Amino acid sequence: MPNGTPPPSDPPDRDDEQATLDRLNRDYPLWSVWRSVEGRYWLATARDRRTRFEPTLMEESAEALETRMRAPGDRAGIPFQREAL
Repeated sequence: MPNGTPPPSDPPDRDDEQATLDRLNRDYPLWSVWRSVEGRYWLATARDRRTRFEPTLMEESAEALETRMRAPGDRAGIPFQREAL
């Protein structure tokens, strides 16, 4: 561009995003991988609610989310138990 500003990047291809979602869900069966409504974030929710790892992961790219799914942090608290009532 004439003023030195780089041209805007093309938005990601929806087919590529869906292929990435499909691959992550297939390769990481302990997680349910999805996109935020506005498409800004990639999220993964543990399928086992009693997991000892972080139950929900959120990143701005699929690559960063995949890195976290490989080595999630420890869970900060314990899940609510109905038996405790």
